[in-house]
Amino acid sequence: MSVDNLWPSHDLISDRDVKIENDVFRHRRCQRCRRDFVIAPGGVEWVAIHPSGFEFIPLDGDTNRKWLSEPSPGTHE
Repeated sequence: MSVDNLWPSHDLISDRDVKIENDVFRHRRCQRCRRDFVIAPGGVEWVAIHPSGFEFIPLDGDTNRKWLSEPSPGTHE
C-alpha cells in the first residue's frame, strides 16, 4: 500500500527514519490504533510490523494484508 492510501484511514505520526545496521527504514505509527508500518529503503510497499528494540518484525501475510487494506479500527486492539 502506498503512503497515500495509509494517510486517510490512519492518524499516522510523522515519518521517523530508523537506521538498522546499514539500512534506513521509514517508520510510521497510527496514534489511534497503535499499528506500526515501515517501508524499506528504496521500497514501494508499506509493511505491517511489530517494532523491537533492534529490528522491525514483519507480521504474517494475513495480518499484513488486513492492516494495509482495512481502515484503522480507531482503538488499540
